[in-house]
Amino acid sequence: MEPIRITSEQLEQARHLVPRSDLSDEQYDRSEGAATRRILLLLSSQRSGSTYVCETLHRSGHCTPHEYFQPYQYLPLLADRWGCVFEGVIDPSEYVRKLCEHRTSAAGWLGVNLHGSHLRTYSTFEPCLLHLPVTAVNLVRRDSIAQAVSYQIAASSRRWTEAFDGELTTQYSYPRILARLKQIANSQNLIRSFCDLRRLELRTIYYEDFVADPAACLLGLDLQGLRAVDPPEHTTMAVQSSELNREWRERFARDFWDYEGSAPSQKRSPR
Repeated sequence: MEPIRITSEQLEQARHLVPRSDLSDEQYDRSEGAATRRILLLLSSQRSGSTYVCETLHRSGHCTPHEYFQPYQYLPLLADRWGCVFEGVIDPSEYVRKLCEHRTSAAGWLGVNLHGSHLRTYSTFEPCLLHLPVTAVNLVRRDSIAQAVSYQIAASSRRWTEAFDGELTTQYSYPRILARLKQIANSQNLIRSFCDLRRLELRTIYYEDFVADPAACLLGLDLQGLRAVDPPEHTTMAVQSSELNREWRERFARDFWDYEGSAPSQKRSPR
């Protein structure tokens, strides 16, 4: 296994970026002492609504899923706080032990939100979790163009939720949104391959259905020990959308049709 190193500069940047209200914060560390009995893997792609699902599951008390294996900010911050870093290298077994200690719910569930881009990092820690049964849930957004537009806006502003500071620093770009669309598709293919190789049954829920009725979606997954689920208006995590998102989505749809739907001799350069 390739060692995962972190630097003081990386930690400083992460502390500056991640807001106090984020579910990674120490205020959400648990101390019930419950044994970890099962893992909920929420397999998702960027801007699929996974943070909204995690917030809802947290408020239900079932578990607190988060991007515990996102290697850019969350993994370094948590490993450092939990004392799992030795000479600049994260100890996988110690990190998993602390993760289970601090993030296992009273019902015995450990929730993990994994984007396709996190799976390689997760595989480094996975041997320490193989003794636990896994429920794998794939969160998918039906409108992938809207998802790609949201991804580009969030990435350019670094405003991943309302709690993050940031402002838009880029203009509409067809090539950049197209690249985001391809990243989303690649993430989904990685998720399917990951589950196929592990023979994991992959259950699917759709973001649009979840926003409309989170309780019905979660109850449909038959998660053992699931308690009452708050309706959307009670959650602190706003569903992010704006007139800008709608404008860019419509513009991209037109540009995509003009470029991809044209004969080769008629194709124009994307903007």
